[in-house]
Amino acid sequence: MAGVSFHYRVATRALAVACAGALAMACDSSTPARGAARHTSSSTTSAAVAGSTSNAPATTPSTTSPATRAATQTSVPSGSSAGSSAPRSSATTLPNGPVNTMAPKTSTPTAPPPTTMPPVVTTTAPPAGTVVSSLTTSSYGTVVTDGAGRTLYLYTPDDGKSSPQCTSAGGCAATWPPLRASGMPQADGGAQQGLVGTEDGQVTYNGHPLYEVSGDSGPGQTNGEGAGGIWYVISTSGNRVL
Repeated sequence: MAGVSFHYRVATRALAVACAGALAMACDSSTPARGAARHTSSSTTSAAVAGSTSNAPATTPSTTSPATRAATQTSVPSGSSAGSSAPRSSATTLPNGPVNTMAPKTSTPTAPPPTTMPPVVTTTAPPAGTVVSSLTTSSYGTVVTDGAGRTLYLYTPDDGKSSPQCTSAGGCAATWPPLRASGMPQADGGAQQGLVGTEDGQVTYNGHPLYEVSGDSGPGQTNGEGAGGIWYVISTSGNRVL
């Protein structure tokens, strides 16, 4: 048993020595490999740099003359970028062609034609004349009167005659004064203008010369009605009232 143990220890030591030698050889062989790897990496990097340099475009020398470059530099204001637009000029651009320096003609205003006024037509109204009116009585209805309301009468002997028959100043006309015309006689109230007229300076109504009577002292009285069978009041229709 002791022999076996001895032999085991010898074998183990020999194996350890062998392994140590093998390990040392392996380490020595790996060092050149690492150097070769570093050399290979350096070569690859140099080749990549060389390749990128060869692929860059070659710079073409400028063919622009110095005078052209100077003109280009002066046309762009200092501090302006290539993309910015040129400032607008405030000067007014004149049109092509000759400029008219003549002052514009001013037209003289024409005076309007004189206004022609229409002729003024003056109508002269006839002077207010004797008024023939009407009044309603209790006995004879509406009868013809003068402007003051005094009853007017007709004289039957005037019928068919060309002029009034009661004209004597000392007799008939003193009791039956005629109604004298002044201006243009006018109808008023219920009297009709179409029946009013004149004859020998005396007012007529429906062709009858008109008279008053001295026996009537105020408006509306009819004291002369039927006197002598020849004196009568007159209706507004122009007829005698019996």
